[in-house]
Amino acid sequence: MEKQLRLLADVHEICNLKAVYARSLDHMTQPHYPEDQLALERLFDETATADLGPGLRFADRAAIMMRFTKTVPRSRDWYFHVLSNPIVRVDGDRARGEWSVQTFITEKGAVPGSFKQGFGRYKDEFVRRTDGWRITRLEFHSEAP
Repeated sequence: MEKQLRLLADVHEICNLKAVYARSLDHMTQPHYPEDQLALERLFDETATADLGPGLRFADRAAIMMRFTKTVPRSRDWYFHVLSNPIVRVDGDRARGEWSVQTFITEKGAVPGSFKQGFGRYKDEFVRRTDGWRITRLEFHSEAP
């Protein structure tokens, strides 16, 4: 029973981590949420890498954070993630997670009230550190029609 409770707690913590990722990334376009930049950075392990699609591969946490904290706010007025259908598999101090995602994006200079939608999946990897779970691999696969 204790092992099952530990597994449930791990899955719950990883799902919460992913929710904080989505919320914090959404807030990168809003200047009144500076605390989310620090929250976002804390989610990533120092060894983290990311593959967000063609031309969007990042070899370390600093490059990932540059993308999210500098490039995203310069190119978007608004960003919103909806995550669903989590599948999390824990194996000791490592885990993998997959989420369906729908995004809503208003690009800089777009007609007010207009947005683009995106659809895809995150396929991420995590490691347990002494202070909790961290993202080691962030991977996005577009599934737009």
